[in-house]
Amino acid sequence: MRYIYFKASLTLLVLLSVALGRGSIARAYPGGPLQDVTDAAPYCAGCHSSTDENQLRDMQGPRKQQMLASKHIAAIKAGTGNYSKLTPDQRNQLAADVQKVDDNAKVSLHVPAVVGRGTDFAARVDTQGGSGPVVGVMLLDEDLRNQARAIEAENLAIVGAPEVIGPDGKRQEQWEASRYDDFPRNLNFLVVFGIKADLATNQFSNTKVVYNLSAPTKPGKYTICAAFLYGTEKASPLGRVEVHGRTMPLGGFDATSGRIKFSELKTIEVR
Repeated sequence: MRYIYFKASLTLLVLLSVALGRGSIARAYPGGPLQDVTDAAPYCAGCHSSTDENQLRDMQGPRKQQMLASKHIAAIKAGTGNYSKLTPDQRNQLAADVQKVDDNAKVSLHVPAVVGRGTDFAARVDTQGGSGPVVGVMLLDEDLRNQARAIEAENLAIVGAPEVIGPDGKRQEQWEASRYDDFPRNLNFLVVFGIKADLATNQFSNTKVVYNLSAPTKPGKYTICAAFLYGTEKASPLGRVEVHGRTMPLGGFDATSGRIKFSELKTIEVR
């Protein structure tokens, strides 16, 4: 009986720690998954909403609607959860602020249309927006949220650490330096630091990530896209709260105030 009581108490403690932002899982979000310095795919970002239905085109029914950004904005306006702490006017203002962040979020991918077998080439991802303090970038094989894989699945190898240019125009090495010991740095996912948003002046951070890729030796057509992960609520004074010394979105961990936005899906022909 004492074992059962201890086990139940421990489970409750873990749940409370996560809910209060003290657990190791909660510490990683929404300031970025800073402990998960590895390859990633967009399905893992459960606290992010999808910016459009196309990235959910494999899904049907209510589940699809629940994963869209429009549901997050609707929850703000309706005053559900933590949003009930705001007046109706404040909720409308927060919803407008979040929509402004979304309207100014952009991601584009630049790759050659044709490359030679086994040759190296660059894939550049440009982003704009996000509430900060970080954004995430992924290089993927498809623009489908729940089925996209790291670009290596297309036999397009990432050679070395991606070059990351932050909002200040300077190269960042924080993410690659976070890799343990001498582990390889050729990751498909990375975090860019120093992101800020000024809604009053309509100023949003711009970043650039350059991946050095090696083409497959087998001729054919290969698909490639980028995913952009960013936050929204913390750009607004109404959407920020302090929890145990950390700035968090008002809606909390499970409010899906983050976003996943895909670039245009490109096709590279290997000859």
